[in-house]
Amino acid sequence: MDRPAEDFSFFDCQVGLRDRNRADWSVRSSQPGLIYYPHPETKPEHFQDPGTLEVLTTFMSGLSYGDALVLELDSDQMVIGAGGKGEGGKGEGVKGKG
Repeated sequence: MDRPAEDFSFFDCQVGLRDRNRADWSVRSSQPGLIYYPHPETKPEHFQDPGTLEVLTTFMSGLSYGDALVLELDSDQMVIGAGGKGEGGKGEGVKGKG
């Protein structure tokens, strides 16, 4: 069965590991990454929770289950916000600009 190709975008990000020893959101280390965003209109048979982000980056030494991460985005590429109008216009909260 032939299916149309999936359309998706990648957005630059920085992934930071929060410093457990500080009360604020200070980052003890960070590295570049990419956010993979599948365009929902090109995947009608596959539901992906709009609150899920797929982040690709290299291995993060010192990362443990339950650790908090800090995600830095270029607002010229992508905006994330509750109830936002995403590329599909359905309020999924992610807005790609590229």
